[in-house]
Amino acid sequence: MLKRKQKTGDRSSGREVSEAAVSFRRIACAAALGLGVLLIVLMLSALMISWGFVSAHSMYLCMMIAVFCAGLCSALAAGGSRKRLLSALLACALLLAVLLAAGAALFGGAFAAKNFLLVLIILLISCMIGSVISTAIR
Repeated sequence: MLKRKQKTGDRSSGREVSEAAVSFRRIACAAALGLGVLLIVLMLSALMISWGFVSAHSMYLCMMIAVFCAGLCSALAAGGSRKRLLSALLACALLLAVLLAAGAALFGGAFAAKNFLLVLIILLISCMIGSVISTAIR
């Protein structure tokens, strides 16, 4: 018997469907990795400030560099599926939500709008860079 050619749009295997879907476990792990990187970079900057390698006036810059590194690592870890930008954006959004919840719990919920917008912009930029790098790697 002759086998009929299967059209590519007719059926899709389970693996293709699972690769196209956004994995929430991967997003949660990526946000946890980003939070770990944030804590490590902040600890290193605190040590450098206390040892005198970096002046205390650059503490704000160290915090922004730590947020950028955390967002970049989170976006790189989340970009495993075909929807890399969406996964990276969701991971960075989860990272921002965790940062806001931890800040509200530890510091009484007082956030300046300028700081929030700057952290949001830095996370979005690092998310885009991380998803582009993830696309280029895979």
